Amino acid sequence: MTAISAKETLKRNKAVSRMIHLAEAFCLILEDIDVVLAQYRNIEEHDWENKDATTKFWCEVFKYKDPAGINLYQEGGW
Repeated sequence: MTAISAKETLKRNKAVSRMIHLAEAFCLILEDIDVVLAQYRNIEEHDWENKDATTKFWCEVFKYKDPAGINLYQEGGW
């Protein structure tokens, strides 16, 4: 699944259409898909430690909290 690989996810010009198909496969409703896509588009703005190992990358995304204790990528971190 290249759409969710760390390398693909962290690209500036990523294939968002692949993520739409993946979100639909997870049976997300349209509003949730919009949130996931917004998070997916902005995820490269953060300086992640695990940029090469996809599983470690998504674990880091899932555990991430901003200074207010909010995970800005919660919906996309499945």
